[in-house]
Amino acid sequence: MGREVKILAALLIVGHLFTELHSVVLFIDPNIKQVSVDLFLCNNFKFDLSLLWYIKMVGDDLLWCSTYYVMAKIAYKYSFTLFLVAGIYFIYHLIDSFLFLYNYKQTYWVYWSLLIVSVISILFIAFPIKKNKGIYKSMI
Repeated sequence: MGREVKILAALLIVGHLFTELHSVVLFIDPNIKQVSVDLFLCNNFKFDLSLLWYIKMVGDDLLWCSTYYVMAKIAYKYSFTLFLVAGIYFIYHLIDSFLFLYNYKQTYWVYWSLLIVSVISILFIAFPIKKNKGIYKSMI
């Protein structure tokens, strides 16, 4: 197995392990159920969320990002078009992860804009506009 394959496999394993980190934390300290946090980056946004749910949601976002990154790396060797599609969704999920950390995904207009831009981008990639060749007649 090559070095790159090992790294990609490790990314997927770590991504999946992070989705269950909350259960490990709960096993270590069962009293953590009562802990609420407000770890969001937006100063004027206040929302208390269970620490376990915060860890679970961060882990899920990390899994999506690592999955689409691995998909993009694999697709690059198979199809450049598929690589672009996977890259678009990798960027989508990176922004999605940041928005969770910023304000618990409360900026809906960003999500609608992101969704529209990603769908339009993929449509342009998957169904490119065919250029009509101009027809001209020689004047000679």
